[in-house]
Amino acid sequence: MITVKKFIGLIELKWGMLIIAIIDILLGVLGYFLSGALANDAIFRFVMPLCYFIHIIGCILIIVSIFVQKYQLVITYLITAIIRMVFIIVAIVIQVINGYNDIPMYIVEIIILILGIYFWICVYSWLVELGGKLCCC
Repeated sequence: MITVKKFIGLIELKWGMLIIAIIDILLGVLGYFLSGALANDAIFRFVMPLCYFIHIIGCILIIVSIFVQKYQLVITYLITAIIRMVFIIVAIVIQVINGYNDIPMYIVEIIILILGIYFWICVYSWLVELGGKLCCC
């Protein structure tokens, strides 16, 4: 698995977790309210806000993991980040199929997706640094 030693190559990973958590909490709060308001499909109306809510909790646990260095605190974020990325991909596909032609929205979703992948790699690196692993091997 790919890991990084420093956040954006400059900042100690520990403090990068704080930056990631703050950015993701802001994106999560925005996503929480927008996913319920903009969703026409029942799964997006109910499941997506729940996913964002749990993801925000995962972000808070990352902040806690900076001070109480236990890798278990990071796992919620890693799981909900994957779920969120899958939902973003599904949302983009559904929007394209339905002929939704809001290019700025696509750009924002793709930026959030790319950030999400990088953040996931950084948080996974933090998990490894704390002595954790995701596989059973």
